[in-house]
Amino acid sequence: LLIDISGSTGSSLGTGSASTVEEVEKALAIGVLSDLRPEDRVGIIAFNVDPHTVAELEKVSDSKKELTSKIQRLIYTGSTLIGEGIRGASRMLAEADGSKNIVLFSDGKSGSMGDDLRLAKFAAETSIKVYTVGVGEDTDKEHMQALAKVGNGAYFEPSEAQKLKIIFGTGEEAPTDKMKLEKLNNNHFITRNVKINARLQGFNQAVPKPNADALVA
Repeated sequence: LLIDISGSTGSSLGTGSASTVEEVEKALAIGVLSDLRPEDRVGIIAFNVDPHTVAELEKVSDSKKELTSKIQRLIYTGSTLIGEGIRGASRMLAEADGSKNIVLFSDGKSGSMGDDLRLAKFAAETSIKVYTVGVGEDTDKEHMQALAKVGNGAYFEPSEAQKLKIIFGTGEEAPTDKMKLEKLNNNHFITRNVKINARLQGFNQAVPKPNADALVA
């Protein structure tokens, strides 16, 4: 989990909202943490102009309560270099086994947009996917979407963050014999402006190629 703790995230979430970007980021990160399986390994990096390791990779079952507390205690200050956060997260995941994913929570306002994209692309080239969650009315959605695209991930609005548990294989069991299809990426040219309401009665399990885009599940 890669959390933007720069000063800009201390601003209001948007017109008419009493919440700050900071508060929503923390809630979303804790929500993703709660949805992970006990055997999953998770680490936390907070960043402004430098990455700060909040927690090294460890099993969720061993540390969920402690990790939740650490997220809640994060202090937000400083400027933003998203690329430095991605660099730190990639370094943490470099020697890890299995599927490797970065989930970035940010308003996308960065002083290093070129480096951000370069480092997200490099992460993808080393089998690390970059998923982005844009938080705040003034989020630079274009930049966050671009990071997800070059990082072979997907961009999500805060209200869509629950879709991450489908991507990570932790979706809830369907209550009936028909399973609803869920659109995971609203920004891809194939799924943009497409409404999906179909249900499946069965499927063949498939493992996507490392650089494939997950569009529907």
